[in-house]
Amino acid sequence: MAGVAQATWYRHHRQSPASLRPARRRKPHPAALPQAARDQVRAVLNEHFVDASPATAYFALLDEAYISDVGCANMAR
Repeated sequence: MAGVAQATWYRHHRQSPASLRPARRRKPHPAALPQAARDQVRAVLNEHFVDASPATAYFALLDEAYISDVGCANMAR
């Protein structure tokens, strides 16, 4: 233990007990897009905005009236 603080040594060498609860599957958000719509959005983004940042793609699509402010919350996921 020379050269390391006692708290640091114990923090790095402790063994946490296994979780008592089984891992649960996450439920999709009720407002989430269906997988088919997500695939369609992803295809449009990949086709037109391969080298663009998400913000650039977002505002370009707003300018083209392809999307609305209301629908963008769902598209951002």
